[in-house]
Amino acid sequence: MNGELIGNNAQEIKKLQIQVAKLEQMIGKLTMENYILKKEKEYILQRKKENSSIISGPYLNQKKEGCRLMGIKRATLYYLRKIDIHRRQKELKIRKKITNIFREYPYYGYRRITARLRRNKLIVNHKKVLRIMKEMGIQGRIKRKLNLPRFTGCIRSHE
Repeated sequence: MNGELIGNNAQEIKKLQIQVAKLEQMIGKLTMENYILKKEKEYILQRKKENSSIISGPYLNQKKEGCRLMGIKRATLYYLRKIDIHRRQKELKIRKKITNIFREYPYYGYRRITARLRRNKLIVNHKKVLRIMKEMGIQGRIKRKLNLPRFTGCIRSHE
């Protein structure tokens, strides 16, 4: 009878060890998923302006599950994407117009380009034009006056 108890205890211990190993494996997977989700969340917070999805990375297959784990609603995901696409399209349109104006008038700075855009029925803030020009590396050329030497002496006639 004593031998049977020891045998049963050994079998139970083995079963419990197997369960512990499975649980440790599950914990490892969940820890990895949690780490990936945190990294993706940080990435999204940094890249909110770009047209990238929070969940559509290579690590997750289902947006629903990813949203559930992050504690956000799926509607929020799609709403942010639509806003970003619209903003990017509008900004690309402004960039093209700024480039065209700059090619035509290379001496124009951000103020004159803003005025030209407004004349063309495109209302844009001057700060936005300045930012876009800085990002594109565009600067109006400065017209320099020729510095001719001035005559300070007296005029003599040569006879």
